[in-house]
Amino acid sequence: MRRESGIGYIVIPEGINRDEYINRCKSEEQFFILTEGNEFIPNAFCLKHVLNYIEYPETFKELGSTIVYVNESIHNKPIIIGVIGNQGDSSFISEGELSFRRSFKNNHIGIVGSVKKRILELISLTDKDFSSEISIKSLGNEDSIIKLLTSGKIILQAKNLFKFFSNKGFNLKVKNVDNEKESIIEVSEEKVVLYKEGEGSAKGAKTSETLTEIKDILGSLSQELINFGTTQATASTPTPLTPLAAGFTTLATNLGTLITQIEGLVQKIEEVESKNVFLD
Repeated sequence: MRRESGIGYIVIPEGINRDEYINRCKSEEQFFILTEGNEFIPNAFCLKHVLNYIEYPETFKELGSTIVYVNESIHNKPIIIGVIGNQGDSSFISEGELSFRRSFKNNHIGIVGSVKKRILELISLTDKDFSSEISIKSLGNEDSIIKLLTSGKIILQAKNLFKFFSNKGFNLKVKNVDNEKESIIEVSEEKVVLYKEGEGSAKGAKTSETLTEIKDILGSLSQELINFGTTQATASTPTPLTPLAAGFTTLATNLGTLITQIEGLVQKIEEVESKNVFLD
């Protein structure tokens, strides 16, 4: 008869596929253990709340988690009731702190936080040569929602490319809390809405109108440059600016090319805006 309680280790039997063994242990909630008395015991039951804390050895020659078991006397079968952390592996958790971590080789995931510091972090870490991923999902019908609410700022920072995907479109609204004026960008398959509420205006200016204003300003500047260049080139008495006359004329020509490009862009935007709905 074995002892009523004791300490043992999670082991993997020789000749058994590690992944298949782990999956079977989890599904059946039974494990192979090696006691401190070198007794090999198959199919030791495990309490459900202990399952997530068990770590498995890499090979049959190594030991996994150190476990505590009690022996069920009628059937002479051990039941795993707890896991003892390896010395040096446990991190100190002070009052009001949360730490739930899992590690495999150099891969680490976890939820850590502190009530005192008012911080909660969701972590997925690995080596720089590999990628990691965190997914937040809310799946159901089209009314399913994921909300991010804060009384301060929301910061999205990407070291590489930032991508945004939507099957139908998106709506971005910025509201001034002082005067309650709104700026809106709305994009869908049918329309593009660009709206900025102005002083005494029920609706903001269309993008085509803004570009037209820029085109007119550049046109005026181009004409002034042409006039200046012509005046300097035909002046009877040269001035220090006369040598620059040709350069100003060239600049005016380049502005003319830019104006032509803007006119083409305005025309394309007006075609899109003809389908737009500008919100009041």
